[in-house]
Amino acid sequence: MTRIALTPFLAAIAAILLSGCTAPSPSFEYPPASPPLRQAGTGVTPSHSVTVENFRDFRGESNDLDPLYLYFIPLCPFGYFDYERPEDGSWYMGLNQYRFTPGRDLSRAAAISLKHANLFTQVMTEADPRAAQSDYMLRGAVMSTYYYGRTFSYGLSFEGAWLWLIGAPAGTALNRLALCLWLVDRKTGQTVWVYGFEREDYLTLGLYYRNDREMSLYPRLMAEGMNDAVRELEKFLAPPASRKSQP
Repeated sequence: MTRIALTPFLAAIAAILLSGCTAPSPSFEYPPASPPLRQAGTGVTPSHSVTVENFRDFRGESNDLDPLYLYFIPLCPFGYFDYERPEDGSWYMGLNQYRFTPGRDLSRAAAISLKHANLFTQVMTEADPRAAQSDYMLRGAVMSTYYYGRTFSYGLSFEGAWLWLIGAPAGTALNRLALCLWLVDRKTGQTVWVYGFEREDYLTLGLYYRNDREMSLYPRLMAEGMNDAVRELEKFLAPPASRKSQP
């Protein structure tokens, strides 16, 4: 069983309910099980190569744990905490840590999506020795990986944790991902295509369900955003005669 943690001061309950349990330390895994990655239609014949560079990190640096202690105030229904950099969080609902390096991991995810899309003859990362010969460079900026978690007390202060035993939700976890992408022509140095997206979703967590998945939505949000990016990039790369038929 995965540990669901509230705060260090719930030792009495934790010792009875959660002793001997260990929490996982998941990492960002891509591609996710769903949605399927988009493939280009027949209107595009790959004729150029691209290098996906490590993305730049423009996220904020605020990780705020203090509002979690609202959990202890009688009649207050929950405490919460929010992280602009979830990989550096000091407390989680059901994890030890989240292993995530956004600039590297998200750029690699973008490269995987582009390879699957079959829009380019070659898709490389900047570590590839052939990268300097590519026709295009895909660059990106990580604008947000915001996380917002709530821990439910049901207005009962620390006694609310006992409701988890009968299946009541222990809390919720929201994941948000925002990226900006741009394609640069290596010969001219000009930006020829720009696309940005912001997506979010949340999970309800319980003692017996999804209690180790609070950061699990980031890969799916990335896949959804990249599917839309591939659709727009396909329009840009398609021959003019075939662009009218693009969905």
